[in-house]
Amino acid sequence: MCTAEKSSSGYWLHTLHRRHESYARYVKFLLLSRDKNAAEDFIRYPRLIVEVLSPTTAAFDRGDKFADYRKCETLEEYVLINQERVGVECFRRNAEGLWVLHPYIPGEEVELASVNFKCAIEAIYEDATPNLVNYQ
Repeated sequence: MCTAEKSSSGYWLHTLHRRHESYARYVKFLLLSRDKNAAEDFIRYPRLIVEVLSPTTAAFDRGDKFADYRKCETLEEYVLINQERVGVECFRRNAEGLWVLHPYIPGEEVELASVNFKCAIEAIYEDATPNLVNYQ
């Protein structure tokens, strides 16, 4: 089971697994299917998690953090937005339960299937620093 606890600048995602292992990870953006009976302080059943990568956290976000998120049965997409160059990585769970990478580069349209959303990658970086590598 996954629950998210709101904090002042994001969310703490808590996961409890069948082997009674528990993890808590900090998340900046989280989209959920809300449980109508859930308490106000906790949100259940995340569908989409978006992280903005930084040089100091990129390896952790792609590694241990993503490994923990993959155990959350309701999660459909995990999105990593690069802040050093224009690039979005969308990991999407397919019908077989396998995670498939959908990378996006300048000139492409980013699709978030879990929320039926599409936009040009340039729209994501619209207000970003203009000296990003590969920015068009």
